[in-house]
Amino acid sequence: MNAPATIDAIHDLMVAKGGAADDIGKLSKGEFYFSTEGSLRPFKVRTPLCLSWHPPNPPPADEVIQKARSKRV
Repeated sequence: MNAPATIDAIHDLMVAKGGAADDIGKLSKGEFYFSTEGSLRPFKVRTPLCLSWHPPNPPPADEVIQKARSKRV
């Protein structure tokens, strides 16, 4: 999201949920703000590329499991 109108709209949503997102539009690949009904405020998360890149066809389940297991710390 790097269009000024989109950044302003997201910023307003973040403030309404109790957060601040001054870096919207500057997040690196795989970085997102995440919020659920149970969270106090949105928080930044970083996901492995396999969870944030969308190829033309989804990978099979066994490939997703293999990639997820290889990223454990």
